[in-house]
Amino acid sequence: MAGEMVAGRHPANAALRDRLRSGDLDAQDYYRQLLRLVYRLLFLFVAEDRELLFDPASDDLARRRYRDYFSTARLRSLAEKRRGSRHADLYQALRLVIARLGSDDGLPKLGLPALGGFLFSPAAAPDLDSADLANSDLLGAVRPLAFTADGRTRRAVDYRNLGSEELGSVYEALLELHPRFNLDAAARFQRGEFRVQLQSQAEVPDVEEMDLEYGKARGGEFNQQNAPEPLTEASYRFAGREGDTVTIIAAVTRQNIEADLEVALLDESGQVLAESQDSTAEQIEAYRPDLKSTKDAVIENFALPADGVYTIRARPEAIPRSTQISEMLSKTRLAYEAFLLGPLDGVLRWSFWVQDALTLILLGLAIAIVFRAEQFSLGAEGQLYFGALVSGVLILAFGDVPKTLLVPIALLSAATAGFLWGLLPGALKAYLGANELVSTLMLNTIATRFYEMVLTFQLQPEDAGYTASDWFSSAGILDPIVENTQVTIAVFVVIAVVIVTWLLIRRTPIGYEIRMIGANIKFANFGGINSKRTIMLAMALSGAVAGLAGAHLAMGIHRRLILNISLGLGFEGVVVALLARNNPLVVPFTGLLYAYLRTGAQVMERDANVSSEVVRIIQAVVILLITADALVAFFRQRRITRRGTLDLDVGADPAGGLTASPQEAAHG
Repeated sequence: MAGEMVAGRHPANAALRDRLRSGDLDAQDYYRQLLRLVYRLLFLFVAEDRELLFDPASDDLARRRYRDYFSTARLRSLAEKRRGSRHADLYQALRLVIARLGSDDGLPKLGLPALGGFLFSPAAAPDLDSADLANSDLLGAVRPLAFTADGRTRRAVDYRNLGSEELGSVYEALLELHPRFNLDAAARFQRGEFRVQLQSQAEVPDVEEMDLEYGKARGGEFNQQNAPEPLTEASYRFAGREGDTVTIIAAVTRQNIEADLEVALLDESGQVLAESQDSTAEQIEAYRPDLKSTKDAVIENFALPADGVYTIRARPEAIPRSTQISEMLSKTRLAYEAFLLGPLDGVLRWSFWVQDALTLILLGLAIAIVFRAEQFSLGAEGQLYFGALVSGVLILAFGDVPKTLLVPIALLSAATAGFLWGLLPGALKAYLGANELVSTLMLNTIATRFYEMVLTFQLQPEDAGYTASDWFSSAGILDPIVENTQVTIAVFVVIAVVIVTWLLIRRTPIGYEIRMIGANIKFANFGGINSKRTIMLAMALSGAVAGLAGAHLAMGIHRRLILNISLGLGFEGVVVALLARNNPLVVPFTGLLYAYLRTGAQVMERDANVSSEVVRIIQAVVILLITADALVAFFRQRRITRRGTLDLDVGADPAGGLTASPQEAAHG
């Protein structure tokens, strides 16, 4: 990606593009320079976030000047909020910082020390250090380094607390980059730069306006990507005399180009005089370095039959259908392996799956509670935000309180905040008849904006490079149970919540009332159940569990409050609950399954370069199939509710024959 940005877009990089085309700059060397540029960025991310970059003797003014105008924290903040322009000032500022870190004097005006070493030296990336990069391209490269995306949720990478194993996995991932994948993968055999040479010991005929002559070469690029009119065939005319012996070579310009070429010699009438689709090992040895592989084509020592103008036609060979199918199957297999097995490939990926599943399980339980009462509430998103905010504020305010006291209080406070925020739409529905779907969606927006306001204007440190609170103290974070991961004691919290939720629904009076209202609210009212109180409690209890999900994000994963701590996770919880048929004991399994799909999508996008949106399509189909069934049941239940009775068995006696007793309806 960075290679395309630097070499392919900015108009100031013509010299760099020429060096790449001519082969003066080898593709592998260029790739190494790109890796070193990324390593520089990662070094600056870690050094800045751990407050290790500045010269100890530097003053506060120099440090503030660096943070405000030159820091990578500023770059990360801009990458989160903006797309960027065509100007190159951000990359120029980054080049200045890199150059001064590699110098002997540093830059005291910015508080930068002289680090020396090869990584920041001019020899590490000479072509990139003299190139320009548009702001939009630089921010586009910084964005995937600074943030991880879980579906629609973007999370800032915690470089301050990133363990050595996690950081090492980043380096390994960079070293294991794969070529791009698409369903037309075999097209690489028809794409690439080429050169056609005409060799002869004969005297060059004195004829003007020819494309080629003896001892010369012409070239171009076949099927260039994004070209308005890509070149598919090249033709060059030359003048020749009878008896002249010519050798025609059509070859790619670099070893890593896989285009399979063919060449033909035509007379003035268009008749093919000679043609070739490959070359032998002996010819490769004889014409090295012009011929690079057997895929290059050569017409060797052909005697021209007459004086006149001849045409050389070069083009890629047609790709056999078997090759196309083989390539497609190979790349498809790679994509499926990344998707299905990728989340289990290493502790780091496995931990991403589990930590995402913990959040989704809590949200699925929250949705299941309210759905059992037949209330279509979508307020888990807002309740999550309030739970995260309240727990975070408590930890930031009382960070010196012992962990054994602070963590339980923060979790209970998050649950209480979610409980109260869930109680509000319940009261609106119970006493004012407000539609719970509309009210919860509106309250989600209020909660999200309130969270952003408090975070931006009250909790964000003045020297922060992007919108986030200060880091939580060690007393306020959930302890990991797997070293160097964010799989924390939240596992035990989730297990406890699953058991409590099941007991609440199946073994308590309030659970019985929730199930009765969900089965038939009019029947419940006739039976003496206070439906208003039960609806309010169902929504409030749902909010309490969603508030715990927010606390898990703040205390277990991010370990601080960040902007966009959840982008739609509450709605993902709806899918988890629907997959589990609102059964609290099944929610953990559907949460693990759904999180596995999300993690597999990220791995597939990175390893096989298949967009994660493909998995979103799969998820959408699953949701449609589930909701189609659920909608039928929903409308049937609404019809029953309006009639105030349960369905009658069509084949039963007209005098009676209920299909289910009230107890059966409540329990099932």
